[in-house]
Amino acid sequence: MSILNYAIRQLNENKLHRIRFYCLLCSSLKVVLIIPGCAHIIEDLDEFNRLGEAIGSCTSLRRLSLGSHYRITEDYHISNESYECLEAIYKGLERNRSIAHLSMSVDFLPDKMGLFKALCDTSSLEGIIKSNHHTLQVSYLHGSVPQNPNLHLLEDFFKLNLIENKDEVIREKIARYYFIGDFDISPFTKISVSVLPKVLSLIKGSNINRQSAIFRMLKTFPELCNVSSRDARNAGDREGSGTWSNKRPKIDNQ
Repeated sequence: MSILNYAIRQLNENKLHRIRFYCLLCSSLKVVLIIPGCAHIIEDLDEFNRLGEAIGSCTSLRRLSLGSHYRITEDYHISNESYECLEAIYKGLERNRSIAHLSMSVDFLPDKMGLFKALCDTSSLEGIIKSNHHTLQVSYLHGSVPQNPNLHLLEDFFKLNLIENKDEVIREKIARYYFIGDFDISPFTKISVSVLPKVLSLIKGSNINRQSAIFRMLKTFPELCNVSSRDARNAGDREGSGTWSNKRPKIDNQ
């Protein structure tokens, strides 16, 4: 059995507690996979994808390390192939529910947002729900904190993940980070209008983002500004005879 297959088998059987990736050359696919007792040089994206899937389903992993022996200079750029390799690992981290600690070199936190997405995928409500809410802390190798303009977001995600109640973590991530920019408003057309004021009250973030999000919601649901219209729509929801109620799909209470 190859070392790679052995590592994947160990992950699938939940027998590994720590896994390391050590980058030899950031401009290539040569990355060393290190597990207790053996090491393997990965040079193929498919191998990264297989490892990413195994990491995502493993329940015994407690620590993930992404390191390198060098420091990247400001004029050095990571290749697209290396980005794809990182994405495969980050996708595994996103699905994983056991890794508590992440350690990494500064060069593994580029401007692209793969790691941020793993912890809070704001592309959709479902994306946030399925994000990683269990990894609690990150440490940076070589004693250097990366100069990344979005680093504060990463720190916020880890602080939220410290909350024991993961439903609360999900609610906070949605309240703080979903209602930004051109967010998808369609999920809210599937809930009773009587619930929407509660949704508005939960929106957090900067004043500009919060006001913009509330304005979008009110523009989409103008009846929220009209008490009589809102009462009529709520009555239609209760009786099952309102036109909006007939059009919207039924959903189960969570």
